[in-house]
Amino acid sequence: MVIEASQIPESKGVQFAATKIGDDIVCRQCLKMDEMVTAQRGITDTITNEEVEEKEIICARCGKKIEPFRPF
Repeated sequence: MVIEASQIPESKGVQFAATKIGDDIVCRQCLKMDEMVTAQRGITDTITNEEVEEKEIICARCGKKIEPFRPF
């Protein structure tokens, strides 16, 4: 059985700029693979693009200001 691309349901991927790991806020660039997967699945609390645009949030791992996520 062949499944065409048009038959695959569109993913409702979560758009986020960072996620909360324990008490820390971590940017997408610093997330480990398993942390990224749980954030994309909506299991962990995420920080939205709107939240990082409203206030300056610093990544607990790299110390840089978290920027809004812009997909390709």
